[in-house]
Amino acid sequence: MNPNMPLRFLPYVTDVLYTWLKDKRSLHKNKLVTIPTPKFHVLYNGKNPIKDSVLRLSDAFRFSNHDFSMELTVNVINVNYKSGSKVLQKSPSLHGYAYLINQINRNISGGTPRDKAITAAVNHCMNEKILADFLEEHYKEVCDMFDWGITLEEEIEIRIEEAVEERILKSALKLLQKGMDFKDVISMLELSGEQIGELEKRFA
Repeated sequence: MNPNMPLRFLPYVTDVLYTWLKDKRSLHKNKLVTIPTPKFHVLYNGKNPIKDSVLRLSDAFRFSNHDFSMELTVNVINVNYKSGSKVLQKSPSLHGYAYLINQINRNISGGTPRDKAITAAVNHCMNEKILADFLEEHYKEVCDMFDWGITLEEEIEIRIEEAVEERILKSALKLLQKGMDFKDVISMLELSGEQIGELEKRFA
C-alpha cells in the first residue's frame, strides 16, 4: 500500500473543489461558502495481506511532534475476494470485481500465461453471471486493461483525472457563454493545449 495516498489526493480535491466553485469571487465575501463533504478511500486488492487502516497526511510531516493546521485522512479498505470486507457484501459490482481478480490470480498461480489467464477468468465470470452485462459489453476493454497491468488504483486515478478535466471544460464553457473573452478564460483556468483544442470544438 502506497503511504503517499493522502498527499496524492490533495491536489485532486483542490482541483475538483475549485472547478466546482462557480463564482471564485464568493471566496472573498463575508458569507461562508459551503462545499461537499470530502471523503477519501483506497480500495486495496494487492497480494500482501493488510488490515483496514487509515492513512494521514500528517504522517508525512517532518515535524509531527509540533502543532499543525492541516489534515487529510484516507481510509484503506482491503477488497480482496476472501478479505471478508463489509464493503464487498454491500456492493455487488465491487464483489464481482474482487471475484474476477481472484480468478485471474488463481489462473496465473496455476501456470496459465497472463493473457490466457485473463481471458479465462473473464469468460468464467460471464458463465457464472458475475458482472455478466458489463463484461459482455466491455469484453475487449476489460481484457486489455488487465493485460496492460492497470491496477484498480490507477483506474480510479484515471477516472478522477477525467472528471477534473470535464469539470474544467464545463466551467470554461459557462464563462464563454456568459461573454468572457476566450483568451481570458484560457488564462484564468490555465488550460493546456489539449484542453484549448477541446474547448474550441465544443464552443464552435
